[in-house]
Amino acid sequence: VLDENNYYTEGAIFGQWSGVNAADLTEWQTLSGQDANSTSIIVDFEDFNTFKLGLDLYAEELIYETPLTFPNPNWSDEIEAEDHNGNPRHGYFCGSQNIIPQIIITGQPEGIIECLGATEQSLNVSAYATKGATTKYEWFKDGVSLETYYQNPTDDWANKATLYLDNTPFAGDAPGLTFDMEGVYRCRVTAGGAAPVWTDYALVNVLAPAQITRQPEDQRVNLGETVILEFETDVVAGNNYDDPLLQPNIQWYRGSLSSPVTDDYSVNGHYAGAKTNVLTIRNITANELGDDYFAVVIGSCDTLYTQVVSVKEYPKVYITENPASQEVCEGEPVTFTVTAEASDNDATLEYQWRKDQVAIPGATANTYSIDQVTTDDAGSYDCVVTVLPGGNTETSDAAVLTVKTKPVIETQSASQNAIVGQPFTLFVTASGDGELTYQWYKDGEVIDGETSASFSVASATFSDAGSYLCQVSNDCGSVLSDTMVVTVSETDISVVSEALNGFALETAPNPMSENGLVKVYSPRNVAARLTINDVYGRTVSTLFDGTLARGVKEIVLDASRLKLASGVYYITLSLENGTITNKIAITR
Repeated sequence: VLDENNYYTEGAIFGQWSGVNAADLTEWQTLSGQDANSTSIIVDFEDFNTFKLGLDLYAEELIYETPLTFPNPNWSDEIEAEDHNGNPRHGYFCGSQNIIPQIIITGQPEGIIECLGATEQSLNVSAYATKGATTKYEWFKDGVSLETYYQNPTDDWANKATLYLDNTPFAGDAPGLTFDMEGVYRCRVTAGGAAPVWTDYALVNVLAPAQITRQPEDQRVNLGETVILEFETDVVAGNNYDDPLLQPNIQWYRGSLSSPVTDDYSVNGHYAGAKTNVLTIRNITANELGDDYFAVVIGSCDTLYTQVVSVKEYPKVYITENPASQEVCEGEPVTFTVTAEASDNDATLEYQWRKDQVAIPGATANTYSIDQVTTDDAGSYDCVVTVLPGGNTETSDAAVLTVKTKPVIETQSASQNAIVGQPFTLFVTASGDGELTYQWYKDGEVIDGETSASFSVASATFSDAGSYLCQVSNDCGSVLSDTMVVTVSETDISVVSEALNGFALETAPNPMSENGLVKVYSPRNVAARLTINDVYGRTVSTLFDGTLARGVKEIVLDASRLKLASGVYYITLSLENGTITNKIAITR
C-alpha cells in the first residue's frame, strides 16, 4: 500500500495493478482503489548521480505530522528515526534522504516591564527557514506550552510569531496587563525537517501602582523635643508580596513642591529621613512648627501625594480670672469660679478643684458650689486647669472661704421673783462672729432702748411682772434666749423654784380678802395642774388641769366663790418634773 507520497517515478507508467499499466496516480487510484489521499507532486532532485535521492527543494507536502504506517512496527523505528545517510529526521518524511532546513531567528522577543493595565503589549519573534521550509511557532510560559490554554478548536493565538498578551486567557475583564501575565516566556520555532530552535527567554513583569496604605497624622510637641511624621506606602506585586526592587521614591515637602525638606544631621540639625516614609524633626523650634508638611510618592507607574499634616506645639493654658475669696454665713450657698483659655482652639480644658491642696472628688467643672456651708468647709480653695492634648497645667490663685457662725447664747438669767420697790436684773451671755446686737422683749413686745446684754429695773412694780426674752443677732442671723419669768410681790412669800427652768407661779395680792390673781409663767407648752391646798395638804379646789401654753396664764382666784375661810393656804403648780408652791393668806 502506497501512502504519504512514498512512491516516485519518472517512467512512462506510474505502476501496474493486476497486469494493467497505470500512467499516473489518478489511473493508479482508479485501478487499485488505493491511495485515495495521495497527491502527484513534481519533485526536482539534485544531481542524482551524486546525491542519489537528495532533494533540492523543500516541499511542504512531503512532511507529515503523523508517523508512517508499516506492516512491521520495527520498520517504523528504523525508517522514521534516521534517513538513508544516517541523519536524524525531525519530521515524518518518507524519502530515503532527509531534507534538513536550517531555522534562522532574526529577532528575539524582548521582555516587558509595564504598569498594571498597560494595553497593546506583545512578544515578537522573527525567523525564517532555509530550503523554503515554512516556520511554525509555539509559545511557552514558565515552561508550559500556551496551547494547553486553548479553549476552542480554532484557537491559534499561541502559534503565531507575535503573541498578543491581551488575547491570552490571563487577560482580565478590562484590557491591559494583569499580574497573571507575569512570567518567563519563550517561543519554540520549528520547520519541517529542521531541528526546533528556541528563542531567548523574555520576562514579563507587571508593575503595580504605588499606594499609600496609612496617611501621616497631625503631631503635637513641646519646643526642643522630637516629633516623627510617618506614613506607609508600598508597591504590591502580582502575588501580594512587596517587590523591594520596585519601591517608590519619596520626598517630604513644606508648603509647596518648591520647598523640599533636606536632611540635616548636624548636632543642632532638625530634619532626618526627608526621602523616607519616616520624617524625624529634632530640636524643634518655632520655625519647625506649621500645618504644611506633606510627602510625594513617585512610583514606577504613578505619583501620589500624602495628606497635608501639621506639627503644632502642645497648647498652653492661661487662667484669665481667679476664684475670689468669700465670707459667708453657715448654711448659706457659695460658688467659686475660675476662667481659663487655651492657646489652641482645638484644645480642651479639664478642671480639678482642691481644698487645702487636696483634690475634691467630682469637682471637675470650672465652678465649684456648696449648697449649705458649714464651719468644716472653711479653708483655701484653688483649681488646677489642664489642657489637652499635652497635659500642660496651670493652678489658680487660692481663694479663702471664711464661714461666719450665727450667735449662740451660752448663759442667761433664770426666772426670778422681784419685790416691789427692789431692783432686779436679767442678762444673757452670747458668742458669735462679728458684732453682736441685743434686743429685749417683755410679753412678746419690744422694750424700746433695751439693746445691751442685760436688762435692769431699779425699782420693781407689779407692772414689771411678765415673760422676758432677749434676741441676740449678727450678720448671720439671730437667736432667742429662753423665757425668763419675773414675778413681783409685796413680800418674799412667793416661792419660785429655779430648778424648774423658767416655770414660775405668782399670786397677788398676798394676803388677799375676796379676790386675787394667780399668774403662771411657762417657757413652753406642758401638761400642768394648779390646785389650792389647806395646811393639812388636802386639795380644796382645782384651778387648772390640762395643757399649759407657753407664756403667761392668768387665773382669777375668787375666795368667796370657792368658799375659802380666812387662813393660810398653799397654791401648787404640779409639772411633769416637779412642783412650785406659793403660800397665801386669806383674810375675810
